Amino acid sequence: MSDAANMDDAIDAREFKVSVPETLADASGRADSPEQSISTPSYETQSGFKRLRTEPSGWANEAEGSEPRADEQSGAAADEMPGTSRAVATPDEVRQLQARTKTACSQLAEVIIQLRREREWTQQKDDNTAKKRDLRSTLRSVERRLDKLLPTKQLDSLRKYITFALKKAHPVAQLTDLLDDELQLILSRVPLTNGSPKQLLALSAVSKRFQKLIRQPAVWCDLDLSSHASFLTDRLLLNIVRGDGAFSLLRSVCLGGCVRVTDAAVCKLLSACGATLEHLDLQGCTLVKTSTIQHAALACPHLVYLDLFGCTGVDTLEALRLSDDHWPKLEQLFLMETSRLSGRVPQDSFVELAQAVEARRARWQESAAAQQRQRLEEEGNQMAVDQGSSEVGAGATGGAGTVAAAWSTAMATAAAVDAMVDAATAGVATIPATTMQAATVAAAASAATMVAAAAAAVAGPSAGPSAMSHDALCEEAADCRCGPALKLVDLPKFVGVCRRRLDAWSDGHPVAACDHAMVMQGATGGQQGAGGHHAVLNMLPNCGHVLCVECEQKSRVNMVRRHGDTEYVYPCPLCGNDMPNPGGFEITLQ
Repeated sequence: MSDAANMDDAIDAREFKVSVPETLADASGRADSPEQSISTPSYETQSGFKRLRTEPSGWANEAEGSEPRADEQSGAAADEMPGTSRAVATPDEVRQLQARTKTACSQLAEVIIQLRREREWTQQKDDNTAKKRDLRSTLRSVERRLDKLLPTKQLDSLRKYITFALKKAHPVAQLTDLLDDELQLILSRVPLTNGSPKQLLALSAVSKRFQKLIRQPAVWCDLDLSSHASFLTDRLLLNIVRGDGAFSLLRSVCLGGCVRVTDAAVCKLLSACGATLEHLDLQGCTLVKTSTIQHAALACPHLVYLDLFGCTGVDTLEALRLSDDHWPKLEQLFLMETSRLSGRVPQDSFVELAQAVEARRARWQESAAAQQRQRLEEEGNQMAVDQGSSEVGAGATGGAGTVAAAWSTAMATAAAVDAMVDAATAGVATIPATTMQAATVAAAASAATMVAAAAAAVAGPSAGPSAMSHDALCEEAADCRCGPALKLVDLPKFVGVCRRRLDAWSDGHPVAACDHAMVMQGATGGQQGAGGHHAVLNMLPNCGHVLCVECEQKSRVNMVRRHGDTEYVYPCPLCGNDMPNPGGFEITLQ
């Protein structure tokens, strides 16, 4: 026998050794031949997840999928037989594999069709998904069995068909395969990504399904049309809104800069989404009127943010009144450059606005002071109760005693002042001015001592004058009857400055920037008539100087560019500060 024949015999023997199960050996551990004395461990002859042999007579059944039927037991057991050599498939085995494949593929096709028809997640969808997973496991089992058989024409055709079925059973996920709620969640992110709803509205032309999904309320949470402000009209806005309830869950609407949109279209939009609207931005909408804000007060009760900056058709005082009686959740309100803060405003109208703002500010200050007094009183009482409860807190006990003493002194002084005031009012006694002044000073000193002691006792040694609440230092907060305090952005400070400048003009301070203003400030009404000259005066809000209309127009000829800016500015003839642009805010003096 040649060396090649010996080598072939050795290879066959080695393959035979690997494929011999351990059960061929007898119970005593002795074998009839050397080849049978060598057994291969189960973890070496099994592949993939088939690492555990549970039955002494054969290999474990399928770990995934359903159990094979009675007529498939022999085929299923043969699929997992160990060994590396390939066997020749018998005609009966080929017929069994074909039958198993045909049955599994037909059932798998029905399950896939049912899953594609399902648009919502139900119990039936869960059952079909589990059944699909079991059928795929059955096909993979047949495919593994084919790998252990010698290839033939029939087996190759069967293998290709199984590969095709497994590919169809687990295709690449496409957008149309998603559920409706999943697609709605994806579509709702499109405006946030592009910053415009134009692309989202264009997707309605993809298919009828997309056309239906885009008009669902869950897709529209924010509507920002500010990027299309130059050409957005009432017709386009109404075509977007319609009346199908697509915007019934809107939380934010931004129409900033939409100068061609009128109050009719805005009111219809607010009627469609007002129940859930929290953020409304109408900045620069010059055609929006006061009636729009009155409609918003009724249709949008949950507003948190309202921007009316540049809405010259909205009455500032009316918007301020609506914010006091409506919108209990409102936190920020922009009213700059509205009707009473844009153009030439009569002095009486501006003074009325200033008084309303000051009244709101005074109410807020009283409310904040009352809350502060109540808090300090509660903390002082709590310290008095806790006095002596701990030996370590000796310093805290002394602080509590100081607070209690200051509080008692302040209360006693306040009671004495009240008694004196009541007696003077009833005419029973006459209180000297010095006594009243001393009592008032004592009460103020006692209150200051109480506040300082309470702050030091509560906050500790590290606390200083900066340990005050932010609300106490806020210059833009205003009281609200229907809810917590809101922030009037930039309004109180600007109105206060203009009011003080008006008072300076009334008190005779030299703020006139032209001869006509100087004459009218120093002359009486009769002398003005005798002189035959009566000019219309305007106060510049930026610097407080007063000019007549004629001198203001002449001074605007001297426009300049500051620091290389591309925009011209108009310097005041007296101080050089910037005057308002033509049509800007000025106060017409009366």
